[in-house]
Amino acid sequence: MDDAETLPYHYGNPASIIGPSSIVPRPEFAIDLQFEPYLAAIVATHGRRVPVEYADDMILGFTIVTQVVARDLVRRSESARGFDFATVLGPVLTTPEDLDGNVVDEEFGRRYKLSVVARVNGVERRRADAQDLPITFAQAISLCSQGAPLVEGDIVALGPLASWTDDDAPLEPDDEVQIAVENLGALSTKVGDDAQLEEQTA
Repeated sequence: MDDAETLPYHYGNPASIIGPSSIVPRPEFAIDLQFEPYLAAIVATHGRRVPVEYADDMILGFTIVTQVVARDLVRRSESARGFDFATVLGPVLTTPEDLDGNVVDEEFGRRYKLSVVARVNGVERRRADAQDLPITFAQAISLCSQGAPLVEGDIVALGPLASWTDDDAPLEPDDEVQIAVENLGALSTKVGDDAQLEEQTA
């Protein structure tokens, strides 16, 4: 657990979560909009100061997260990850039992081998695997529960998996991002503009 305790983490903005059928706006103030793939565990039970060896038992299931990032603003402040359009979640919930065949190690909680492919407009942009994440979900849940209790429905996300590079072109309106994860399905997200966001929230 020593390595996990030194890793940075932050609490997200619940208002930033939207579903897979929603449109992600490209705000006028965001010049360089980008995306990051994450994997998420949904917490099933209340827990505080949870030991790593018990943390996997708190997981209801797993899903995909696309974190939409104003890259030009993130360079100045991590708070740019908390805008109210920023976190896309879905498309399904996969139980831990469904991933039994993907477990490759259990020394610090279950570590899963899950291939991840990110595409923009059908063109592959990044490829990664969940087994390369620096910590397990059990370690992350244990770490998060030290400072505040976790409750049913909390989301613990790990990533990013194959983050953007300076060579990646910014996302524009009508672009479609797809994150496909082995045994978790594919999460598609379409980029719009502020006017389309106002239409879908009206």
